[in-house]
Amino acid sequence: MRIIAGKWGGRQLAAFRAPNVRPTTDRVREAVFSAVHAALLKREEDFEGLHVADLFAGTGALGFEALSRGAGRLTLVESSRRAAAVIRKNIESLAAGEQARLVESDVLGWLAAPGEPESACGLVFADPPYGLGKDAEILDLIARSAKVAPGALVIIERSARNPAPETPPGLELTRSRSYGDTAVDFYEKDTQ
Repeated sequence: MRIIAGKWGGRQLAAFRAPNVRPTTDRVREAVFSAVHAALLKREEDFEGLHVADLFAGTGALGFEALSRGAGRLTLVESSRRAAAVIRKNIESLAAGEQARLVESDVLGWLAAPGEPESACGLVFADPPYGLGKDAEILDLIARSAKVAPGALVIIERSARNPAPETPPGLELTRSRSYGDTAVDFYEKDTQ
């Protein structure tokens, strides 16, 4: 697994194999970042300085890709000890300790906990295990979480075999694409 573009473009990331781990492929990551870049340009913004959250981070590939492209800060939330060890290894190999923070926690609990508006994330990636069955709950928590900034871009990966969950108040579904077994839904959080 490698970082596609930016200051770390071409760098390899540590990864691991497990039955429930499904890393985002290079093809899907490239498509996601192309869409995110277009959405940011439409707002006359870019990655520069963005605080990014990578939920159900796994190896952290989505978050590290955002840092490589200019994001300012990264919060990686992962509950698996094995995945957290790989993330720590990737933070170290990229010398990203100043920008990247690993939170070893359940994502739902992290989203529900209080947050400070000045540290809220403007770009959120969530790639929950396909069999978790909590997509609607995750979206609802993201819509209500103080850790997700008003106007944030939210990208959720899910199985293409399952329909997108109903969009909760506070989020707007702006785009949905399928790439083989993976579907990616793009949301914007209300600005209020």
